[in-house]
Amino acid sequence: MPSHSPAGAIGRRRALGQALHAISYEVLPFRNTEESVLAHVPRTVPLTITTTEAKGLAPTIDLAVRLTGHGYSAAPHLAARLVRDKQQLTDIVARLREAGVEEVFVIGGDAPEPAGPSPTPSRSWRRCTRRGTTSAGSGSAATRRGTAASAGS
Repeated sequence: MPSHSPAGAIGRRRALGQALHAISYEVLPFRNTEESVLAHVPRTVPLTITTTEAKGLAPTIDLAVRLTGHGYSAAPHLAARLVRDKQQLTDIVARLREAGVEEVFVIGGDAPEPAGPSPTPSRSWRRCTRRGTTSAGSGSAATRRGTAASAGS
């Protein structure tokens, strides 16, 4: 039975406050996303930007770069099946690193056919990110951000 004492209420409020401070927002790279985030989301809230198969990688990367430039911690979720080759991967990681993006989350993705030879998160992502400060987590779409493997593991 839940406690109705003042101490119990304080404990529940404290737990709720801690949970709210640990959240991140997931956004999609739509036309008005940047303006909405700037208007309504505190810069202390970490953001994840999801890739959609229909839009491809570029809008996700572009939005992550812009939001990072506005002072947010923005981690793009990238679909490995949309990466054409190692050169494109190298370019993506270089651009994110140059912009100050510190975290990337890589999933296999939903595209029926891979754009290149690596349809799943692979060592190539880890090797690319290990050379600098950007870290890459990988997993299934259901893997939570906080449990993603780091590039160094």
